[in-house]
Amino acid sequence: MYHIGTEADVDLVEAMCDSDDSPTIDGIDVTTTMTILSEAGWDMSKWKTEHHFVSWLRLCPDNKISGDKIIGKGRLPTNHRVTNALRMAASTLRLSNTYLGAQFRRLRTKLGAPVAIKAMAAKLARLVYRMLRYGMSFIDRGAEFYDAQHRKLQINYLKRKAANLGLQIIQAPGLKHSNFGCFRFASHQTPFRAQRWIVNSPGRQKDEGNGG
Repeated sequence: MYHIGTEADVDLVEAMCDSDDSPTIDGIDVTTTMTILSEAGWDMSKWKTEHHFVSWLRLCPDNKISGDKIIGKGRLPTNHRVTNALRMAASTLRLSNTYLGAQFRRLRTKLGAPVAIKAMAAKLARLVYRMLRYGMSFIDRGAEFYDAQHRKLQINYLKRKAANLGLQIIQAPGLKHSNFGCFRFASHQTPFRAQRWIVNSPGRQKDEGNGG
């Protein structure tokens, strides 16, 4: 059992906790910090890498591998206090207007709440490991930065797909972009029959060239 008594320990707790006047990890409060330090301690050298720490918390995927191929996926049930604390911290990111909050909402939409909570708990565990092992500070860049990054990745993905089909993506001028943007898909073979597609939402497209 680890007991907090020195001034350095108090400073460490303040640095990890979610407050307004100190470096924070979003979602980590005093209770979560105390649980981590009491169960795992502040010395992260006991685990060679952050991946070993995540594995110790049983937050890593339980992949069944045969012949260098994943043939199945399982679950690693655990009642570890640190794991439960990190899961609860991850669940609070749902309404957070931060980088981690935006990442959690995207994973929740794509994979579902249970998988997203586990993934973000593992993310928080890695951030805690880096702070305690190397003294690294977490800098939140905000939800808008994450959304802009994700949009850039989506645009690059669309460009690669269009190039494979012999098309070119050109951003349509004078149109307000949505989350996925407004682009013009121009064919290299028949440039005079270029069509403009407006992606309003995932899975929904409107072809203005054909009046659809």
